[in-house]
Amino acid sequence: MPLHSLDSISSPKSKRQVAVTRNRRGTFGLDRPLSFDKDAARARLTRWLACVLPDACVLHATPDEGAVRVADVTVLLQSGRCIFFDLAPQRGRAPRGMSAFADFCDAARIPYARVRHIEDARAALRRFSIAIREVA
Repeated sequence: MPLHSLDSISSPKSKRQVAVTRNRRGTFGLDRPLSFDKDAARARLTRWLACVLPDACVLHATPDEGAVRVADVTVLLQSGRCIFFDLAPQRGRAPRGMSAFADFCDAARIPYARVRHIEDARAALRRFSIAIREVA
């Protein structure tokens, strides 16, 4: 009967023990933080919103340091409503200059969501009661 432990494994066909090497997480790059590519995330979100909201106008902001900061992606619906999406690498952490805009949107009851990816945007649209057209 083969013996198994955390350090070695015995083969069922031979009597020889095979050593198990343990690799650190760093060997595979698992301990490095993943970088967040905001431009790529903005492009993916803009394309997805244009597909699932075909009657809407999807606008994305160009980065401009020193100007008044608004959301990264703005969606204008035919009903006259607008939705603001801001891309953030981490949940719950507002980028610099966005907390005042988020507070304004919350006080004025304007739909505003801080998202990391398309799943967050889908959940936000559901929360705002906006129907989307997605093909399964």
